[in-house]
Amino acid sequence: IVIILDIETVAAPPGDPAVVAYLAKHPDRADALALSPWTGRVACVAVLDTEAQSHQAKWCGYLQSAPASEEYTPEEWNLEAVAHEDAILREAWHHIRGKQVCTWNGVSFDVPFLVGRSLVNGVKVDRSLLDAKPWETRHLDLMTKLGRASSLDVCACAMGLPSPKSDLSGPEVGAAWARGEFLRVAEYCARDVDTLHEIYKRWREVTT
Repeated sequence: IVIILDIETVAAPPGDPAVVAYLAKHPDRADALALSPWTGRVACVAVLDTEAQSHQAKWCGYLQSAPASEEYTPEEWNLEAVAHEDAILREAWHHIRGKQVCTWNGVSFDVPFLVGRSLVNGVKVDRSLLDAKPWETRHLDLMTKLGRASSLDVCACAMGLPSPKSDLSGPEVGAAWARGEFLRVAEYCARDVDTLHEIYKRWREVTT
């Protein structure tokens, strides 16, 4: 079973102690807060089970501590709004546990960020994913296979796939989140996973 995984992250609140400490050292790096598990939060996690039935295959959990300003309904996706980050983390690890994971830049970003936030929140992680040997295929990071210069949307366009960035892009997530567009961010995360799934299927066709 292969799980396609993507996360979106946002900056922690301005008064968070880690944010205060970070900005005291790097006052010009406020734009980087969402990139660290110590100064950021997991805003949403989208997972797609490549072997599940369609109505069970796609789950996206997202933080929503206030009413959403807009409504989005990604086709076939089970969207779950939760009030606390630890609930998203527990559900994400539940989907991942014991399965092969496919990501785009997940080795450097998604998985370490999930682990860091789990450490902060006291949530159990999947040690078997962390302890996988380099020659094992437990974590297939397609960006590392295709070159770090690759981007998901450019790769998709080269393959004739729709760009997952048509409505939103990574640098715009924080602003959309601040406007209360939680479901819009969740849809963006879900589109990334759908696109990565299509690329993964092409990868399987040419490598097996």
